[in-house]
Amino acid sequence: MTSLFPGPVLPQDDGATASFGARYPHRYAVLDVETTGFSAGRDRVVQVAVALVDEHGEVESTWATLVDPERDPGPVHVHGITAERLRGAPLFADVAVELAALLAGRVFVAHNAVFDWGFVAAEMRRAGVALQVEQRLCTRNLAKRLDLPVPDLKLATLAAHWEVRQLRAHDAEDDTRVLVEVLRHALRAAADYDLDLPLTRCSSEPPPPRPRTPRGAGAPAEAVVGAVLAPAARPTFTAVGFDEDDAIAFAAHYLKVLNHARATGDSDAIREISEPDCGACQEDAKVIDAAHARGLVWENNLSSFRSAYIEHFDPSSGQAEVQLHMYAEAGRVVNPDGSTLKSTEAMEFDGLMQLKFHDSRWFVWEMPR
Repeated sequence: MTSLFPGPVLPQDDGATASFGARYPHRYAVLDVETTGFSAGRDRVVQVAVALVDEHGEVESTWATLVDPERDPGPVHVHGITAERLRGAPLFADVAVELAALLAGRVFVAHNAVFDWGFVAAEMRRAGVALQVEQRLCTRNLAKRLDLPVPDLKLATLAAHWEVRQLRAHDAEDDTRVLVEVLRHALRAAADYDLDLPLTRCSSEPPPPRPRTPRGAGAPAEAVVGAVLAPAARPTFTAVGFDEDDAIAFAAHYLKVLNHARATGDSDAIREISEPDCGACQEDAKVIDAAHARGLVWENNLSSFRSAYIEHFDPSSGQAEVQLHMYAEAGRVVNPDGSTLKSTEAMEFDGLMQLKFHDSRWFVWEMPR
């Protein structure tokens, strides 16, 4: 059930938190959710935890609850929340007003914040409760600005870097406790460098629906990729300029290029619009080269996106980060003799694509894996 305790409940800082309070005079709602899947539009929240934090990093109160998703709890092997644990838990609608009141007027903080915000906003829409939140802060994006000597920006990696002990990974209450401490360290470091926070405007409105192309006669060639189609011409993209709409359009263009390369073996199309140090893109190109050398063919493996948001946009450096909610069609990889080497199911997933704009062109700097 829900619980609301007066702070401090989480471990308090060592007294140096005031060093960033004046630079960033915000009040924060640090939040984590566990869910039945990746799609905010279709999946549901099974656990939510919040820590209310003042501008100096001091915890004012914490709140947490399990939530009955009215369905299977999803990946129990990840979050450990079984149907038995959820028995007797409230529906999200039962706690929505209380949670919205906790978040009101604060900066919404989460790790990969677009994911948590998307789920909270979707659940609030279902419950008919308005959210009074104007900005969110992604601790992943904040950590990236700090240029830390870490191999990746996962919460566990940042926690280890700052010697924050994780007790129960993928438990919303423990992840929130860890995230509060990570936030303190990150804010102090950002203040030392006099960095602006990568705050993003929040919208509780649902993303626009993904356009649907009817299957069958008249469908464009890019609707299905593979041996069922004649090789498509290489997709083209003409940059309008460095703006947010162009960044999102180019992110979608990259997925079309990936589809084209799989269908035709034209891996140079990937390399030409990717920075040389973009390991994920270079790996995609190598895999495509090797597959086509063996006579393998992709069938029906269209990658596209259902929605996209600008997570970070910096005109001074020509860099943009686009959070994509992506979709991959079900398909298979076919051997030269027509037998199936590998089948893939349709899936949705989220990833942050990092782009650069220079010499009037867009390039992929980093791709999610």
